[in-house]
Amino acid sequence: MAQTPQPLPQQALYGYDVAPASAPPAPQAEPAAEHVDGQRLEASLIAALPNALANQQMLSHRSCVAKALCTHLSAIAIVNVIVWTIYFAVSRDAYPWPKWVTFGTLLSVAAHAINVLPWTSPRPRKCPRWLQVVISNIVLANVTVWVVYDFTSCEDGFCGYAWPIWVSLPSCVALLVLSVVAATCSK
Repeated sequence: MAQTPQPLPQQALYGYDVAPASAPPAPQAEPAAEHVDGQRLEASLIAALPNALANQQMLSHRSCVAKALCTHLSAIAIVNVIVWTIYFAVSRDAYPWPKWVTFGTLLSVAAHAINVLPWTSPRPRKCPRWLQVVISNIVLANVTVWVVYDFTSCEDGFCGYAWPIWVSLPSCVALLVLSVVAATCSK
């Protein structure tokens, strides 16, 4: 009869819950201590190992996210400098078309940031991360329609029919419903 592998302590597997088939069975004696690489570790140290590893992984993840955001910002800065330079060199008095490029590239960075930052920041006390992401995306969508409205409907201080209100009103209802759902789920 084949012996099924027993789970190893989490710190021995660096965060994994199930031992691979080739792993030796977990020691059954001395529950207050473990042996890792031939050294005896006290129970108080065993509990600290996964937390230290998790903190190290979180710092590494934050560093990666920061590098990605900085790279994204650098790329859009270069694109915008080129576009605005072309505009001022060629058609200074024409319609300021580069504002659409700037708006689109800034929108992409905002979407990038609001979708990764809640997962790399310390856990909020009351607001779940999924709700932070959803709320941020709803706000971003509303900002987008209002900026498009401003770019297209406003001339000489007069703005036409405020059509973005039909996006903002249902968004407010959605935010309210999502907040209620999050409040009931967290209890």
